[in-house]
Amino acid sequence: MLIILLRQVAAWLLLSALVHGRATAQDTSVVLVDAVPGSQATAFVEALGSGVYWSLNYEYTSYESRAFAFHVRMGVCFWRLQRSGSFISFPVHLGWSAGRNHRAEASVGMTPFVVKADNIKGAGVEALFPVLYAGYRFQQPDGGLFLRAGALITPLAAIEAFETAKGKWVWNPGVSIGTSF
Repeated sequence: MLIILLRQVAAWLLLSALVHGRATAQDTSVVLVDAVPGSQATAFVEALGSGVYWSLNYEYTSYESRAFAFHVRMGVCFWRLQRSGSFISFPVHLGWSAGRNHRAEASVGMTPFVVKADNIKGAGVEALFPVLYAGYRFQQPDGGLFLRAGALITPLAAIEAFETAKGKWVWNPGVSIGTSF
């Protein structure tokens, strides 16, 4: 299930990049209203947030105007558990931001994760966390420093390993630093 999801996300990112490349290579007389050329890729590290502990992320801006932008994000987190085991997650988001350099942002996404351990209840769990995120980002249109802070909420109702939290929603803050290019 996790591999199928990752393949679909990778295919969507590739298709989005190809369509964007084709649109900019064709007739320049048809231009999106108020579109602003600038950096379209961002690489960043996030502490806490969607990766749960931390994550390395790549974000592609598919459209940007003077007022707003749409973003597609994919990341990975690996965490070694104290005893024999590991945790890995893959945050994936579709987002929107408004503003020029200082931006409000919101996104929806999911974080597939896998926990592997011999002596932990719920070991071998594969699940999806649906995620709603809201926050602030500093991102200059021409690239450079990228800063981000916000919080997400996710329901634990659908994940059997969290029996004591069924029906509850939890929140997780997150901060990010990286570069746009």
